[in-house]
Amino acid sequence: MLRSRSLLAGLLAVAVGIGASFALAGCGSGPGTGPAGRVTDIASPDGHSFGSYAVASSAQGDVALAWRAASSGDIELQELPSSTGTWTKSHSINPLAAKANSAVGGLALAYDGSGRLLVAWTVSFIEPGAGCNGYRWEVEARLREASGKWQSQGLVARVPEGVCSIGSLYGLQLSAERNSFAVGWPSGLRILDGDSWGPPMPVDTPYAPPSIEFFADDGALALWRQPDGTITSAPVTAEGRLGKKEVLADKATNLTVASSPTRAIAAWTRGSRIWARIWSHGKWGETKRLVLNGSDRPYSIAVAITRKKAVVAWAERGGGSIGSTSSGYVLEKQGSWSKPAQLLPHGELADSVRASALRSGEIVVLGPRLDRVYLAQNPVSGTVRRGRFDLPRAMSLGDAFSAGSRAVILARQVNESPSLDGEDPHLLVWVYRP
Repeated sequence: MLRSRSLLAGLLAVAVGIGASFALAGCGSGPGTGPAGRVTDIASPDGHSFGSYAVASSAQGDVALAWRAASSGDIELQELPSSTGTWTKSHSINPLAAKANSAVGGLALAYDGSGRLLVAWTVSFIEPGAGCNGYRWEVEARLREASGKWQSQGLVARVPEGVCSIGSLYGLQLSAERNSFAVGWPSGLRILDGDSWGPPMPVDTPYAPPSIEFFADDGALALWRQPDGTITSAPVTAEGRLGKKEVLADKATNLTVASSPTRAIAAWTRGSRIWARIWSHGKWGETKRLVLNGSDRPYSIAVAITRKKAVVAWAERGGGSIGSTSSGYVLEKQGSWSKPAQLLPHGELADSVRASALRSGEIVVLGPRLDRVYLAQNPVSGTVRRGRFDLPRAMSLGDAFSAGSRAVILARQVNESPSLDGEDPHLLVWVYRP
């Protein structure tokens, strides 16, 4: 064990060294410069693989990382305050010793605009005769006030039994604004407005949680995909209920949504194409079909939007070889979409493409591979800069991603010795602040 940790530490030192000297190459000829962000190595405290994990960033630039400890089942929390630049020690926020026969599944966390932190998770309970193969599922959450005081964890909703046969009960969608949070799970959503929870809202989304987008004028919009592929949106009223529904598309897959203080974007696939619509001034614009490169077989899409620009990124199968993928993106500015630009050359995509918009107006697009992350920075003005960030090639078990208004975070579990079943698990956490 000690030898393995020493070797991995050496690889990580190389990764951090590369990150410290990382330079972004411009789209044209000649090198450019740009910040690389910071990589932190966090080892599993109990020597077992991490379970679910999630990251979040606050409006003040603080970063939070939460994970489920595989051995105890507790949720551990660690933070990187912008004021200190040093990670805090991890601590448990939901000891499960008092809850017999229970296990945490999915995990999500978010800061609201006032600095409060909400952690939400799904939990299963053994219940003989329950419709979910002998389990009952719930959504629970715990809120930490801006003062640092934790409230008691509480029940958000019970998941209907019929959802477990077709939905992913590990999936949670958590969003926030100035003083509100929205928690979405397969089949429903609920809003925490200040200190008061609104009523649970049933939504016909058994496959994935609905999304809630907040706007600067205190409005909110819910979007989801129904079982038949119909994409629907509806405003959320001040009372925490869904307003009049509007159909955006039919026979769609891979719905993804993002918003800025004044606009939102929804993108989806239908057949071999990507389609997108932008919400602005209280209504949806026309549907746009985006032109892709290569084989036109997208399977992962990501979106980001600011007051003036929007990005749709995708990964697609290509080259005819198993596991070979490429990725690209298109930029919308002043109502017109650009030609596709390449992000990730053909290779092994570790998880999926990612995109985020920062308060500064910069948009960052990521294409994670097993051994590196390809990155495109779209500044407020000037030329798009592209480059890559190398990582040690260790076993990757998926990525967790979040983008706050001041930071972009990518967390990845790696294991130097995957054949030893979690002998030396680590989380690599990459944080970029402009």
